Amino acid sequence: MRTGRQQQQQQQALKSAQAKNRKVLLSFCNVKERGLKQQQQQQQQQQQQQQQQQQQNMLEQFTLGATRLQSTINFGKLSPAMCAKSPQRLQLCFAYASSM
Repeated sequence: MRTGRQQQQQQQALKSAQAKNRKVLLSFCNVKERGLKQQQQQQQQQQQQQQQQQQQNMLEQFTLGATRLQSTINFGKLSPAMCAKSPQRLQLCFAYASSM
């Protein structure tokens, strides 16, 4: 038969073990939560980088289009006299304009 002291010690040991289990469980939850937060931050950074890259690509495409448009406008401003002076230049202009 157990004495009152043995029962008390056993209950204290059980409470201590339960407290340790809770601490371990909380630590695990904290680690998991930190991992999830870190993963979310990485995903957000990747999304921001993708958006920045898309914006950069759009800007480059716009700039390229504007340059082509300006070249076409400038080509239209060439006088026939200028073209007549340089048939090679005229051929280059036509080749460039038709490649757009």
